[in-house]
Amino acid sequence: MPTATATAPTIAPATIRPAAVDPRQLRNVLGTFVTGVTVVTTRDSDGADHGVTANSFSSVSLDPPLVLWSQSLSSKSYPAFRDSERFVVNILADDQVTISNHFAKSREDKFSGIAY
Repeated sequence: MPTATATAPTIAPATIRPAAVDPRQLRNVLGTFVTGVTVVTTRDSDGADHGVTANSFSSVSLDPPLVLWSQSLSSKSYPAFRDSERFVVNILADDQVTISNHFAKSREDKFSGIAY
């Protein structure tokens, strides 16, 4: 039985050049995107508490219950979250900006001055 072989033509990939973007302008525009704000907390194996402000939080699944949030690998608290078996997501209300700002800043004891 005869067989046929087809060969797709070779097409050079298009050269895509990203548009020049002013980083400050991009940050300002993306900053207007409304999202919820959370403070994610955990306790490390030495008993020290860690917390970060995260607006990268989203629900992934109800069954099984899964959530997703992102943290920079260079964050001081990344090892504590990476090695922890548990974490808590605190969903902030619009009048809790002070708490959001507190946990967004780099500091040794993020829980100093916070009632919990």
